[in-house]
Amino acid sequence: MTPNHAICNGYLALNSSQRKTTGIVAGASIILNTFDPPPNFNLDLIVMDIYPCVKHAPEVEIDAIRLSNKLQAQFLDQVMQTRQEFRVDYSGEEYEYIISGALIKGGQKGPGTVERGLVSKKAKIIFKTLVGGSMKIVNQSESTTRLPFRPDIDMRSLGLGGIRAQFQKLYEEVFFHLGLPPYMRIKPARGVLIHGLPGTGKTHLGRKIAEMFGNKGKFINCSDLFTQGNESAKMVREFFISVENNHTSHGDHSDLHVLVLNDFDSIGREYLSRFYAEANGGIVVELMNKIYDMQSFNNILFIAITNRQDLIAKSLLKYGRLQVQVVMTVLDEEGCLEILEMHFSHLVRSNSLDADVSLQAIARRMQGCTGAALASLVNRAYFHAKGLPHGEMSILQNASTPVKLRMSHFLLAAESLMARHRA
Repeated sequence: MTPNHAICNGYLALNSSQRKTTGIVAGASIILNTFDPPPNFNLDLIVMDIYPCVKHAPEVEIDAIRLSNKLQAQFLDQVMQTRQEFRVDYSGEEYEYIISGALIKGGQKGPGTVERGLVSKKAKIIFKTLVGGSMKIVNQSESTTRLPFRPDIDMRSLGLGGIRAQFQKLYEEVFFHLGLPPYMRIKPARGVLIHGLPGTGKTHLGRKIAEMFGNKGKFINCSDLFTQGNESAKMVREFFISVENNHTSHGDHSDLHVLVLNDFDSIGREYLSRFYAEANGGIVVELMNKIYDMQSFNNILFIAITNRQDLIAKSLLKYGRLQVQVVMTVLDEEGCLEILEMHFSHLVRSNSLDADVSLQAIARRMQGCTGAALASLVNRAYFHAKGLPHGEMSILQNASTPVKLRMSHFLLAAESLMARHRA
């Protein structure tokens, strides 16, 4: 390693990816110590996610052998670890890389585990790209499950806010090792239960996850399964046919299928009447049998959603079934601010906000509420501005009568919403 004479003695220069990985901010004082690698520290396998650095990147084929040789030469004898980020060019174009898996033979691995080791000439590198992305990996010997999102995905791009911790738990305990080669995985979780108070974003999160998986993701309202002639029963049966056919054809390399079951307490109770169980040709019984036997297939993930966790049969919450539980909570100040920024974007574009409006102050006032309450804040503020009674009227219905929304209007709206929330 040679010094860079443009950097003064006693200073360390890091790029944005390195600062993000290490958590070191510009101007910080740090202490550096010599690192002596322990015995058997060479990595046997590295899994890298690749993303283009520009939007609307042209379609390109990436030769896995050529890129592996380039990265091994560039990073030889350097330490790499899971979740590390860096940028390297390929054929004149710069790409971003995130280490999603790093394995030393005999080392511990699992969700949330940070594996690290030295890059050697013998390390095998496997590349992954996004589903439907512009990059195609060629000359790669291993097949991996391609996930439809980045681990550091911006929640706001999905219309979601205030749920970073919940999404991080889903990624680390479910999706993280589903994206690794089969021999590198621990036994993955196949069932998730998302529960919490009404209005906390459970259904919205479930819909977005199903959408991210395209035609391999399905969102079902469980209460619809009891309605004769409803399309939900047909959708469930077709979903399981697709799962079974894909598993038969591809085995360990099957595509991941996701079934999101909203209002799960309507079918997941301890006791279900015979009338409901036999509705629509016994579709509920078929579905529940699949959930109880979900480990039979390696290419399916069940996500159940409910307001009433207490009604779910205890046998469904055992390890190997709905073993990962994600609790949706009321919002803190940061979560409120994320959602408010999304709801206020059209007001900023239309110049409908007075200069005295402070999103931070509104978020501070609204902390402890739900996302559903925040969604109605703008309408209520508009009613206060126009001196109208509260109702279901949308601000869009009154676009012909422009009005400037002031901080006082939002504070009145916040007070009425929080009073209702406390009640």
